[in-house]
Amino acid sequence: MEPFAYSLTVNPSVDAIREFKVLENSYSAEQGITSGAQVNIATRFGTNRFSGTAYEFLRNSALDAKNFFDHPSRPIPPFRQNQFGGSEGGPLRRDRTFFFANYEGFRVRQSVTNITLLPPAALRRGDFSGLDPLTGKPFLSIIDPATGQPFQGKQIPDSKIDPLSRAILDRVPLPSEPEAPPGHNNVNVGLRRVTTDQLTVRVDHELTPRHQMFGRFVYFTSEQLFPFIPNTFAQNPSAPPGFGTNKNDTGRNLALGVTSVLRPTLVNDFRAGYVYYFGTKEAQNIHSNFLQDLGIARAPGSTNRGIPAINVPGYADMGDSDIFQPQLRKNNTFQFTDNVVWVQGRHTWKFGGDLRRLRLFYLVEDFGQGIFSFSGDPLTGVGSVSGNAFADFLLGRPFLSLAQAGNSGGNDRLDYFGAYFSDEFHATRRLTLTYGLREEFYSPPTNADGRASILDPSDALRSIVRNDRGQAASLASDPVAQKLQQTFGLAFVTSQQAGLPPSLIRPDWSGWAPRFGFAYDPSGQGKTAVRGGVGVFNSLGELDYAAETRLSAPITEFLFGLDLCRFFGPGACGQSYAPPPLSYGLAYRLGNAPPVAISSPPDIRNGYVYEWSLSVDHELSPHTVLSASYAGSDGHKLPRRALQNQGVPNLPGQRLGYHPQPGSNQFVRATDVNSNYNAMILRLERRFSGGLSFVAGYTFGKSIDTASGLQGTNQPQDNYNLKAERGLSDFDVRQRFVFSSTWELPLGTGRRWLKAGRAAKALGQWQAAAILTFQTGQPLTAVLPTALSGTQSSGTDRPDLIVNPELPSNQRNPKHWFDTAAFKPPAVFFDSQGPFSIPGNEGRNVITGPGLSDWDLSVQRHFRLNERSGLVFRSDLFNLTNHPNFDRPGLILGTSNFGKISSAENARQIQFSLRLSW
Repeated sequence: MEPFAYSLTVNPSVDAIREFKVLENSYSAEQGITSGAQVNIATRFGTNRFSGTAYEFLRNSALDAKNFFDHPSRPIPPFRQNQFGGSEGGPLRRDRTFFFANYEGFRVRQSVTNITLLPPAALRRGDFSGLDPLTGKPFLSIIDPATGQPFQGKQIPDSKIDPLSRAILDRVPLPSEPEAPPGHNNVNVGLRRVTTDQLTVRVDHELTPRHQMFGRFVYFTSEQLFPFIPNTFAQNPSAPPGFGTNKNDTGRNLALGVTSVLRPTLVNDFRAGYVYYFGTKEAQNIHSNFLQDLGIARAPGSTNRGIPAINVPGYADMGDSDIFQPQLRKNNTFQFTDNVVWVQGRHTWKFGGDLRRLRLFYLVEDFGQGIFSFSGDPLTGVGSVSGNAFADFLLGRPFLSLAQAGNSGGNDRLDYFGAYFSDEFHATRRLTLTYGLREEFYSPPTNADGRASILDPSDALRSIVRNDRGQAASLASDPVAQKLQQTFGLAFVTSQQAGLPPSLIRPDWSGWAPRFGFAYDPSGQGKTAVRGGVGVFNSLGELDYAAETRLSAPITEFLFGLDLCRFFGPGACGQSYAPPPLSYGLAYRLGNAPPVAISSPPDIRNGYVYEWSLSVDHELSPHTVLSASYAGSDGHKLPRRALQNQGVPNLPGQRLGYHPQPGSNQFVRATDVNSNYNAMILRLERRFSGGLSFVAGYTFGKSIDTASGLQGTNQPQDNYNLKAERGLSDFDVRQRFVFSSTWELPLGTGRRWLKAGRAAKALGQWQAAAILTFQTGQPLTAVLPTALSGTQSSGTDRPDLIVNPELPSNQRNPKHWFDTAAFKPPAVFFDSQGPFSIPGNEGRNVITGPGLSDWDLSVQRHFRLNERSGLVFRSDLFNLTNHPNFDRPGLILGTSNFGKISSAENARQIQFSLRLSW
């Protein structure tokens, strides 16, 4: 499947796989598109003998242990998983035509648990006279922003509570544990549902003794319900049940291939493929008409009738917190490849080409339901208009809002072409050289309907629109374009005037990727091998910027609301682009705030990665090999999201915060990220012999970059100080150890002990297997609940770091994972506009999250039914020791869950299975 445009990924049934090969580092020029590991899978085919399988794998909560965070006095949350299927293969015409078919179904019904903070009944009534459920301390005074005076008795009058806030709270359950310690008064239990089916059919036919062909068809369908949304907006805990997301996918894959032996030393392999994908994603409440029932009009062009997402620091998100929905995607991909292998003396030449045509149709609405964030330090109230973020929510006074006018759907056309040659040259009996060159090119996406727009890099208030299909003329009557022109003076020029192609993105032809490798036997005895390689690998998998030509005005307008007077400082208040205080209804209106765009620059470049490796393999015995290797990579021009017109950060005692070009906000894809990875790898492998096989691997590595993608901590705190973004990669794992083994018990017929009799029948044919995995945690970044630095980078302001936040292992626990006292808010200053601050000095990814410790064990018995059939009974124990593997801790400074962990991965689970083969 394509690593592009949200294509469908299918995990094929194990019974449908004939073989697979994992390519890890510095592989040959035959492979392209992206760097990193690749997996090539070959499907099974039929033979002259009919054979097949039938199987079922069963998991049930009755067999499982409790999750670390399950309530101790309550039953284990229900969990059922069934994986079942079968296969059959054989001849259609003996010695000439064969078939193979496989079906697999997968069903999951799982209760998912996490611990969050929900507003108690008193707060919902506006009563702040008690203790703060976030801190356990009395509330500060609650200020009426309309008068600047405290509410009497810390009680917000019922008439002051916003109807939208009240309506959302009516859908949020009361805390299940109201007497729990501060910060964690609710145990969320939601039902996750997964239903998938897949079918694989393959036919092989021998045209002549020198020409073989095959055809394969794969069908896949999936329906999923996610009760909680991970990694929600502003990194808050996910919403309680009732605000989940439904995701449905359907895919079809057709492949045809012809292999021809043209001469004994010349083989040609031709493949043609077609992939169809149809997928939808939408919130459970998308048809609720929530806003309409409150008399609030949706943003122009919006189809999302769901519930706005509400973010109050420290509390669980409320509302539909999946912000990237609804979605509808329909992709068609056509692929043609041809590969030639030519053996000539000591050379094995390989040539090939790969052509792909992608037709991508999608309707996407980001932030369609609306997102509202409320600001305020839980201890000081700084950043809140009332002195408390939850009180701001009740009053309907967000500091930030996001909505979308228009639809960012597309109907894109793009092509990929890759060509290569390589040579495996046996220079001597002991030395083999492999070298080659690959060239590949992805054409920039071109919209078939002519809907395309990007920002003019030289002017924040000018867009470049595609005009080869009359788009510029149609914009004259477009309400979004008209409003932006009238209110903010937004202008646009055509692609012809800007000297750009219809895609608005200039193609990048710099896809040359040379490769070199060697294998050397220093002793000539075949017991030691030294291997190495170096190469350039294009990162074309990052070319998912098609939608970004529909995410800027005037095609689409993101309605980005912000209290400019509160956060932007002098010069913002009273300007033509400065809105009145932000409210729910205002957030959905065109012209409520300066235009916002997510765009790609016209000269965006492809990323590339240098990779190199060196390894030594030595045979310790006829069945055991020890390997030591070094692997490294260096990435360049990788992508990140940049706030191009970011506010100038404040200085100590001096408020700045102004925009270089007032009246516009630009989130632009930048390709200036560098990365570096180095690792030492040790591996000990014993091939199956004497009833035993095992593989032990240890990796010590380090990955550093300035951004690890396009979301989360990859948006810099300060776009003017990118040096501060260099740190550990989000996915960095410093150490990892994996041990896997298979052992046939030496009992029973043909084995060492108990070779005959009833004991042999009872105890024979048993096999045990184990997988042990240990790894260190991935890095994390603490953030602030406020955005006072002047950069307008909401959710990315960082605190000051005082000391190393890492705790000794004997002091770490779910209630105190890292040293929370190592962080403090940056200094806060006050002027006539109110409080302001400066960017914190914390680096990126300075906290180490929880690691992984897992031991999986399986035991199976083979029962021979007759000469051709057998039955295997198997029991799998996942997380045998029931070791809790924790999720990441809370990362918002000042909230009650800062440094605390409230969820964990699965506890011990037991699976039983039966597999019949014939």
